[in-house]
Amino acid sequence: MIQFTAYAGQDTAGAKYFYLSESRTRVTTRVALLDWLTARQRPTLANIPEDLKGQDILKMSGTEDELAWLKDYPAVHVFKSASSVADSQLSDPTHDVYVYGVLFIEGVNDSCLLFKLQDDGYLPPFVVEEQFTLSPGMIANYTAEKSVITDVGKFIVNQLVLADPFGDLIPYQNTVIIPDKLDDMVAEGILNKKITRAMYNKYMANGYWFGEDGSLTTQAWSERSLITDPAIAKRKAELLKQYQDHLNDPIILAKIEKELIDMDKAWLKGDPSEPFFKACGSKVWNEQRKKFFIMIGMGSGFSKKDKSVTFIPRSLGDGIEVQDIANIGNDVRRGSYGRGKETAKGGAETKFLLRIFQVVKVIEDDCATHRGNPVEITEFNYKSYIERYTTDGTILTEELLKASIGKTLIIRSPMYCETKGGFCAKCCGEFLRRLDMKVIGVQALGVSQGFVSSSMKKLHVSSLPSTDIKDLSAFIVE
Repeated sequence: MIQFTAYAGQDTAGAKYFYLSESRTRVTTRVALLDWLTARQRPTLANIPEDLKGQDILKMSGTEDELAWLKDYPAVHVFKSASSVADSQLSDPTHDVYVYGVLFIEGVNDSCLLFKLQDDGYLPPFVVEEQFTLSPGMIANYTAEKSVITDVGKFIVNQLVLADPFGDLIPYQNTVIIPDKLDDMVAEGILNKKITRAMYNKYMANGYWFGEDGSLTTQAWSERSLITDPAIAKRKAELLKQYQDHLNDPIILAKIEKELIDMDKAWLKGDPSEPFFKACGSKVWNEQRKKFFIMIGMGSGFSKKDKSVTFIPRSLGDGIEVQDIANIGNDVRRGSYGRGKETAKGGAETKFLLRIFQVVKVIEDDCATHRGNPVEITEFNYKSYIERYTTDGTILTEELLKASIGKTLIIRSPMYCETKGGFCAKCCGEFLRRLDMKVIGVQALGVSQGFVSSSMKKLHVSSLPSTDIKDLSAFIVE
């Protein structure tokens, strides 16, 4: 027979997050994520005594058969007052129910613990921004001695894509989690022989199941996200008047656009929709929101010979004027043409480069040359020489290269390799050796890939990009 008792074996102040920690392996199931992060229908526990309802932790005891159905559900509803809903029957989220998390202890099949997660069934048990104290042992990849404040979203993502595949190999990431940066950490672990193929397979499987944009939940719709800062219209008018004689100068136009886009970003700072726009990247600010709310802005002439800059100060929200139709049409055509026609250039270059470099190989360890390429190390290029060798045999680490900024180093290079019929590992660098990459001609495809990427992006980006150059010395040869 099912029995319920109060449970005093856990500090009730942290009971909710103890439940999350002990249930962390369930994050690889959609049922658990839906239960934890949404208000939804859940099965009901109907026979809890009135004096126990609402307590932080309860113990539920019974036979294994009596409790078996609960193992499929991370959370259940408990009505605050008497109800006609029976055990295991689904009930809708209402203000009249508590939400309790269900936790079975490994090896114990005749009892489970119930943790109160929410006093109101209309509210999700957890919110991704909800903060709590993370202590050592709550997740495999947090091994620091002191506790730290984290949030539910970071905890779930760490468990799913780091702790589950790799254990404690990659430390807990208590910051904005960017998929590209995670990939870099994983790549480093593979190169150092710490991450196995099986671990990597699980990482990829969890990552693709989770979503390649790295978003646990997204709220794209809010009162602020549907509009922009009303002050932008006034500031735009001031800027257009201030620079009215320079509206064909791309530098001035880029300055105007940047100031107004920065105002739009500030408008959504701290808004619930901000994480969604951050996940979308720069295009959402520089293209989508800018064109709809601020201005269509800069464009370039359609033909290769036309180097002029077009400028449309109105936004799509303002409406399209007749005189703007040609320029807008050209932007649309340019993007389609770039993707449909100009990508062929990159494809042709790829085939050309493969024909030339397909036989290029690393065939020995060291040609023992004492010649190399003189390279001035700068803050812009130092990462390109990590794990390369100098002519005196020093391997260049990131720390050593940072300390060498401003100096000229003589670096081993395939340009000076004396190996007959191929190259040596020392002239090519340690990175390729660690990858066990001996047929290295494919590396040349990085050149043609740039052409392809540039053409593909034209479909999505029509604005003219600009870059601030603060130091011309890198472009000047004395």
